[in-house]
Amino acid sequence: MLKTITKTAIIGAFCALTSTAALAVEVKKEVVLGSDIATTWKKVGGWCAIADWHPAVAKCEEVKKGDDLIRNLTLGDGAIIVEKFTKKTDTSYSYTIEKSPLPIANYAATIEIAPEGKKTKLTWSSKFDAKGKTDKEAADIIAGIYQAGFDALSKELGN
Repeated sequence: MLKTITKTAIIGAFCALTSTAALAVEVKKEVVLGSDIATTWKKVGGWCAIADWHPAVAKCEEVKKGDDLIRNLTLGDGAIIVEKFTKKTDTSYSYTIEKSPLPIANYAATIEIAPEGKKTKLTWSSKFDAKGKTDKEAADIIAGIYQAGFDALSKELGN
């Protein structure tokens, strides 16, 4: 009997953990830009460069809080998104959203580039939980944000 209870408890705990993990929403969008990798990274690779290429971002302010590098994004409507830098490579950076009016929680994302012949493939991907919206609604909002940035970059850097 004890073995059955223990086995049942373990299976139940495993199912609870895996079903919780399955609730996370993932969004991944890619675009091929007409510029080479160096030109593309010069445009998108800086921590506050997003204010120069994303049409929703009116201003970016970079601040240090202890060991953390934070960017405060002011959107065109005055809303503020607070993001924390988490990792950087020569062709990518990752961040989390700490505070936002968006319908998301536990948001972590990466922007990365890779050569695509003489062009550059830009990938923006994230995982998060929906908050106040369905998973699909939240995913559609995030995908729309990515697409708006891609559209602006495509106009500037070509396809």
